[in-house]
Amino acid sequence: MKQYFSRVVGNQHRLAGSAVLPVLEVDQPLLLDPEPENPYDSLAIKVNVDMTGIRDAMGNLYSNEPEGPIICLGYIPRSGTRTDTTGFGNREVMRIIQGGPEWEAFLTFSPQGDPMVRIEVQEEAA
Repeated sequence: MKQYFSRVVGNQHRLAGSAVLPVLEVDQPLLLDPEPENPYDSLAIKVNVDMTGIRDAMGNLYSNEPEGPIICLGYIPRSGTRTDTTGFGNREVMRIIQGGPEWEAFLTFSPQGDPMVRIEVQEEAA
């Protein structure tokens, strides 16, 4: 298995996402949603979390619906820009999403506490 890391950018502009981030734990599964119709970047990739089964600090479920609300935490940064501090931005993530190997995305945090996406890609058997 290979692991890749990317920042989550724009989360400070999303009230719901910034309110939810403090209650999410490391390794929370994430949903990566390409947005080809995005007017600013046709390779934009939204970072979402499905709140089904997520509990707050008091142990209460945020949602007990079969499918909880999907909340946007931010975006994968555009490749090659100053916000792409890991060198693994939207172009590289898009290759994984479209490439076909099995992959999963999880929440993690930088040593400074900034939200990041950890993408795990299963290596194909030889």
